[in-house]
Amino acid sequence: MAASIDIGKIEEFVFSSNELGVTEIANDISSGKCKLLQLIEVSEPFLTNTSTDVRARGVRLISDILHLLPRDVLNADEVKVLSAFFCDRLKDHHSITPHTLYGLLAMSSATHLPNGTVYQVLTTIFKEVQVQTLLHVDRRSVFNIISNFIQNQMKELQDTLGSEFVYGFMQVMDGEKDPRNLVILFGLYPTVVKNFPINLFVEELFEVAACYFPVDFQPRSQDPDAVTREALSDSLLNCLAASPKFAQFCLPLLMEKLTSDLDTAKSDSYRALALCAPVYGPSELSNYLVQLWNIVRLEVFQVFNTTMEHVVLSALRSIVQAFALSPLSGKTTDALQEFYKKVFEGCSNHLRDPELRLLQPCSHILEAIASAAPSSCSTVSEFVIPLVLEQSKREVTVTLRALILEVLQSFLLICSTTLPDAAVSASTLRDRRQDILQTFMSHLENQNNRLRAVSVRGLSSMMANEGLVDEANMSVIADLVTLRLLDDPEADVRTECASCLERLAELSPGLTDSRVLPALWSRLTPESNSGDGARSLQAGHPTWEKIPQLAKSRDLGENICQHLLKQLGLLSSSGVHDDITYALQVVRALVATSQRMLTFPDSLEFVLQSILKQLLQWTVSAALEVRSDASVVFRDEKMLVVCAEAFRCTAAQLDEGRGSELSASLVSLFLGDYNNVNDFQFLSQVIVGDSPFCPLQISSPVSHTRLVILLQAVLCSVRSGVSLPSHDALLSSLLALSLSSSDWFTSMAASKCLAGILNKQEGDSYTAFIGSSREKILAQIEQPSDEQSSMRALNLWIWMSKALLMRGHPLSTSFLNSLLEFIDRPHLSSGASEGIGTILSDSSDVLNPRCHANTRLMYRQRVFQQCLPRIREGITKADTIVRPHYLQALSHLLSHIPRQVLMGSLESLLPLLIQSLAQDDPLMYLSSLETLNELIIDGSDLVAQQTTAMVPALLRLIEYKPKMNVRIGALRCIRSLAKLPSHHVLPYQLEVTRKLSAALNDKKRLVRKEAVDARCTWFLLGKA
Repeated sequence: MAASIDIGKIEEFVFSSNELGVTEIANDISSGKCKLLQLIEVSEPFLTNTSTDVRARGVRLISDILHLLPRDVLNADEVKVLSAFFCDRLKDHHSITPHTLYGLLAMSSATHLPNGTVYQVLTTIFKEVQVQTLLHVDRRSVFNIISNFIQNQMKELQDTLGSEFVYGFMQVMDGEKDPRNLVILFGLYPTVVKNFPINLFVEELFEVAACYFPVDFQPRSQDPDAVTREALSDSLLNCLAASPKFAQFCLPLLMEKLTSDLDTAKSDSYRALALCAPVYGPSELSNYLVQLWNIVRLEVFQVFNTTMEHVVLSALRSIVQAFALSPLSGKTTDALQEFYKKVFEGCSNHLRDPELRLLQPCSHILEAIASAAPSSCSTVSEFVIPLVLEQSKREVTVTLRALILEVLQSFLLICSTTLPDAAVSASTLRDRRQDILQTFMSHLENQNNRLRAVSVRGLSSMMANEGLVDEANMSVIADLVTLRLLDDPEADVRTECASCLERLAELSPGLTDSRVLPALWSRLTPESNSGDGARSLQAGHPTWEKIPQLAKSRDLGENICQHLLKQLGLLSSSGVHDDITYALQVVRALVATSQRMLTFPDSLEFVLQSILKQLLQWTVSAALEVRSDASVVFRDEKMLVVCAEAFRCTAAQLDEGRGSELSASLVSLFLGDYNNVNDFQFLSQVIVGDSPFCPLQISSPVSHTRLVILLQAVLCSVRSGVSLPSHDALLSSLLALSLSSSDWFTSMAASKCLAGILNKQEGDSYTAFIGSSREKILAQIEQPSDEQSSMRALNLWIWMSKALLMRGHPLSTSFLNSLLEFIDRPHLSSGASEGIGTILSDSSDVLNPRCHANTRLMYRQRVFQQCLPRIREGITKADTIVRPHYLQALSHLLSHIPRQVLMGSLESLLPLLIQSLAQDDPLMYLSSLETLNELIIDGSDLVAQQTTAMVPALLRLIEYKPKMNVRIGALRCIRSLAKLPSHHVLPYQLEVTRKLSAALNDKKRLVRKEAVDARCTWFLLGKA
């Protein structure tokens, strides 16, 4: 049996406005303890009261409860009763209407709406409610009711109301001014137009929306969620383009607005044309083509506004596309041909003009038309290509010649994306392809950089048009562009050459393999008998970084890798240290190419078997010095770092099974268990009894231990599910190596490796290791007599803290607290404060998403919350020796935290941030200035209140001589200060402008530029 409803709660709501009981009643109805109809019966004395206010509160009670109920709680019978009740209330006093509409809004989204409810509710609203007399909030309720019915009850609306709904919709929309309500209405309007019969009201329905065009609205609020003019305009344009029946009314309106003096009106009109053209179709547009061309010609040729030009050309492209992609009748065909005639007549004189003053605007118009459709592209190409080729043969300045070639190249590119292959073969391009080819080739040797670049780009665009360049000419292009890539001194030209050869590799891999690559190798990779001088000469050649771009297929990639491996093989048998620069170029190209190879199917095994194993063999051989002439290049730190990147990228691509195999083999190799090195059995010939390979032992030579970076690259990059063999021995060895190795490179690599493992691996043994190693590391840190040993231990502590904090390990809090305590110790202060930055910053080689690091959401925010109180206390209480390091830690903390988190603690942090500007630390300056600038731009009142402290500190830093970037950062902050409320900054105007005058004479151009911008901003302060 249903429980009774406490009438006392209802009375409190009605007479005392106590809303606490509403939630309890709603919960009882949701749980089935009572029924909604019971509530209406109990509320009858209030709903029928002679006092209008009492009746209004009674209705509001029911409405509020409905909003608290789930959508599916009410059954069809209850909804039917509610519908009748609310519709009857709409006929009551006008002060009850808003509460009734609020209840209907909740009911309109109910799941179980019986047939006839939609008709009953909407006809009553249309008949009884004068919508535009309501407050904007209550009008929004009406619009949302309609929106709910359209979304959920479209079929019933169409069957029961039809055109009557259209008429009612026009009534409620007419005269609406609130922008938030208009966004709702503009969103509903196209749906109404497309799903309901509008023939009786086409003009009226159009006028209801068109009266808002163009949108003249600017939001007053600084709220980022406020409705913008752009949002309103975009929604309105969709309304104008909702039906082709609007064309007869809309097109004259748009033509009128295109001649407006307001840029916003013109811009919106062109955007509307772009949207409406495909909807209205050629039959409606044909009458306006010539008129439109006359307007467009004036806009593009006489007004140099790039933003406006963009919308004009978009509209032009859309209109031509509407004609080109629709069936044409005699009238529309004639109109289109007349349009082409007018365009070509208007552009012809400018294209033939000796001074070519309007070449660019003309080309932009023709490019927009050509890009619309294949038919328009063919028509425009037949007109443009001969004229441009004719101009290219005239004697003109270098700048004009480059402009002509850029126009020609643009049309070739458009043809490659617009015309089908067959059309290219039959087009004007094919008839003139030899002239085009000769035009571009003849400028490849020109002294002007721009001409050479556009020539290469033009050849690339020619190749993109399939069938336009035959095999013989393709070979000539390949030779010329390759030579230009090797010899050109300009970086932009080389970039264009690389892009051209990349396209060639995609279109003709065989040609790239037979002509391009041999030409590159002959210059970049001298033969073994060429001597070390030849290698040194080519080591710095900029073409090296372009080589991987040519790996556009698996076969090309394998050929490139094989040749590079051959070069490294020659170096591995060399004992000359001068080869290191050349070797680095080769191995970087190899690593970059192998990364591209990983994107091709079935290439992973090639990278593993042919590249990684060979690199490992060379590095191990060099470390062991098996041969007396073993190359020292593979023992170089930089070489090992680059080789590790190859291992890292490949390991990150492996699945858990293959990752486990590779990890197990590498761990066994490094631990000396040669019986289980399945992937590296080939090393058995290298690792012999007289040359033991024990890279994880402290007693091993540095050349051995440095190879731990390869182990780190694999173990820290495989997926989290990969299990490690002999992990106890591995962890112990890495710990010892991190703490005891005198080689910093080895110690750092081992520390990162240990951190990467502990971040991913789980289990009791790993937890026990963290606990036991913690005490050992702490003991070594607390040895001030051995500074190097303490710093190694501190470095390991920082990386382990980062690994544990990222995964949210229970011991992470303890590690971080200890790190903060280290700042108080003078011999550890600097390293500990930098450790905060290491923990919060992204690492490129370990503990990042690419390496499948175990990272919990918002770990940086948790670090911020844990560190901030301790750092704030340290800044306040520490002595003058330690305080700068606390400020450094604060600077790191603030520079890596999202601004939303920072704003919550801004009041206490801002004075500390300003205080950090008084220290003599350039890195701290840069971090603090960047954070401070972001806070100033936000325009917070708290920031404005600190103006008195900020201005002197920033003016001091604009004269900071040691580092240019500090001066630039300070100038940017000063410029941003001028955007704060004028009463805060105006008192400092004279002082700031005087100080900025000195910065105008700074020896660095970038500083002078920032000073000019800042001084202009401060000069204009208070002038608006």
